[in-house]
Amino acid sequence: MIVKFGVMVVGARGTIGGATFSANKSGPYARAWSKGANPKSTLQSSQRGGLGDLAASWRDLTQVQRDDWITYAALPAQDLINSLGETYSISGFNWYVKINLALEAAGEARRVDAPTLTRPSAPIFDAGVELFITSGSTDTRVRYDATTPDITFNHTVFARIAGQGRSALASNFAFQIIGVPNVARRIFFQDELEAAFGTIALGQRMFVHSSAQDSHGQRSPIDSTFVDAQA
Repeated sequence: MIVKFGVMVVGARGTIGGATFSANKSGPYARAWSKGANPKSTLQSSQRGGLGDLAASWRDLTQVQRDDWITYAALPAQDLINSLGETYSISGFNWYVKINLALEAAGEARRVDAPTLTRPSAPIFDAGVELFITSGSTDTRVRYDATTPDITFNHTVFARIAGQGRSALASNFAFQIIGVPNVARRIFFQDELEAAFGTIALGQRMFVHSSAQDSHGQRSPIDSTFVDAQA
């Protein structure tokens, strides 16, 4: 549960006492909590499965290596932003886990040394983010603008399918694919998306965000959008 206090409470995210707090374009709202159909997604399960192993490998690092991760974590460039827009930091151990989960998701080897590269710049979507129904003849894809930097890097794509009409989705991105965009700056993922969410139909909406990921496992800021299914 995340709550932001001012003269009065001015923002809240999370669930407490059977009520879930969030916000959309109309402002803050609360609703009765309900259990989702798939509270443990494949993405969540795979991430949790690696945590114990990474905790053990952290203990195998030298003290110099652990100190380097702690120094890395303390740099302003590593500050994170929560769902209320507040800046916070995490520990060197948490960055070690975060970086290595990102590398493993891309099929790359773990790092024992803290990253030394400059963090990538955010990708930029153009108008070519598209969601196609199952019977359509074209693959669902994201396409990046010609001005997107670091186009030869891996790019992560997180997505969620929801009913049409939703205007905001703050969390619960249950699908992830990582790959280098092709020569037309596209990443296709129809089959992978349907493996996660089933048949795509008219009336559904895809929320998506993407970031570049460098060879040290660092991810850029995100670009995000949503798109409705088309035939």
